[in-house]
Amino acid sequence: MLIVLTYFSKTHTWLLPVFAVGLGAPRWCQMLWGTSSLALYIPWANSGGPYLGISLWLWLGVLDAIQGVGLGMILLQTLSRLHVCATLALAQVIGSICVMVARATAPNRLGPGTVFPDAAKWDFSNGIKGVYVAVVIKKVAECSSIL
Repeated sequence: MLIVLTYFSKTHTWLLPVFAVGLGAPRWCQMLWGTSSLALYIPWANSGGPYLGISLWLWLGVLDAIQGVGLGMILLQTLSRLHVCATLALAQVIGSICVMVARATAPNRLGPGTVFPDAAKWDFSNGIKGVYVAVVIKKVAECSSIL
């Protein structure tokens, strides 16, 4: 894939940025894969399960890096240097504020909590008990049905 992107990007400069935007959210997927213990239990891979889990985690990291390069190219091809500098500085400030607020208000502020489900320990008979995100979604759905 990388060879194909490199070859066609020489003549079509917008190929990599458009591909990067189309990737969705590989960093979020990588964090979910790494924190939910999904990689610990891949039954169809037999003894190769741990290697497959790590390989997928690394591949999601590669896709995240491609997305970062693509978004950087979008900024560089559409804005002047001053505007790129101001955009990146403002993004850093907004990102820092969001991280501070999230860190202060998160249910897992001191370590991994129940925000991401632990798929290795999850039992189908328990349903969605103990999964913070699912509980919040259920409460929002209940509140919206009342309105």
